[in-house]
Amino acid sequence: MKKNYILSFLLALAFLPMQAQVTVTVDPDATWVGFMSVTNLPAPQGDGAFQFDSGWGVPDLVAEVNAGSDITLKPNRINDSNIYWNSPGELRGNKYMSASSFVEENDNMALTGQEITFTGDITAFTLNSTGIDVPFTVEAFVKKFAAGFVLLEEVYTTITGTGTFSVTSTDTNPDGIIIQYGFLVRGANINIDAAFNTDYDNLGSVVAEPFPLSNEEFDTSEFNVSPNPTKNTWNIESNQVIIGVEVFDILGKRVMNLKPNTEEVNLDASQLINGVYFARIESVNGTKTMKLVKN
Repeated sequence: MKKNYILSFLLALAFLPMQAQVTVTVDPDATWVGFMSVTNLPAPQGDGAFQFDSGWGVPDLVAEVNAGSDITLKPNRINDSNIYWNSPGELRGNKYMSASSFVEENDNMALTGQEITFTGDITAFTLNSTGIDVPFTVEAFVKKFAAGFVLLEEVYTTITGTGTFSVTSTDTNPDGIIIQYGFLVRGANINIDAAFNTDYDNLGSVVAEPFPLSNEEFDTSEFNVSPNPTKNTWNIESNQVIIGVEVFDILGKRVMNLKPNTEEVNLDASQLINGVYFARIESVNGTKTMKLVKN
C-alpha cells in the first residue's frame, strides 16, 4: 500500500512546481553511518575471496567526523593484532577493506523521486600507497534503495585530488525511499602495531568539507520541525522567511494553506486525523517538501 500512497501523493501534486533535482553536500553535523565489506587480498597476494560485510563504527573505518568543520578519511586500521588481520613485522595487513561512511535518508519526500547530486570540497588530498602493494582509492557515491534495501541505483565518482567533486543519481523512481550519500575508501588494512604509527601517518588522508549551496539548491538544515510526530501542533522554524505553507494528506488533499511571512510557523494539527502529511514550504530560497506525522 505504501507504494500506492506515494504515487497518489505525487500525482496529486503534479501541478505544483516541485523541484526535479536536489543537491546535498558534505554535512559534518549530520548522523554518519559506517559499513565495511571485507575480502581477502586480491591476487597475487591472495585469492580475493569474500569474507563478510557488516555495520561498522565510523571512527573505525577510519573516518573522523569533525562537527562544524570537515570529514577526514584515512586507510583502515583494525584494532586487532590477530594473524587473521596482520602479519607480524609487515605494514600491510592481510585483508582488503571497502569502508563506506555515509548519511542515510529514509522516506525523505524532499529526496524521494528526485535526481540527487552529492557535492563537496576536497581541501586536502595526501592519500598515497607508499610501501603498500595494494593501492588505496577513495570515491564519492549516491545509492538509492526500495523498501527492504533493494538496490535501485548506485553511482560513484573517483576522487583523485583537491577541488570540488560531484556525483549525480539520475534515477527518479518514487520507490527509491532510502537514499545514501557519502564516501568509499578501498585498500588493504594497516598493521595496528605501534611500530608502524609513523608509516601509517605517512599514508596520508583525504579531507572533505561542505560546498556552499546556492539559494535554489537543497539544504537539509534550512528547516526544523518539532515535535514530529505531534499530537497537537507542528512548529516549523527556519533561517529564512517562510512565505507560504501548504499541508497535504497522504492522498494529496490540501488540508492547510498559510501565508505567514515569518521565520517560525505553528501548524494546528488538533483537528486532523492521525497519519502522515506533507508540508510544502515556500521560502525565499525556493520550495521544499517535508513529511509530518500526527499521532
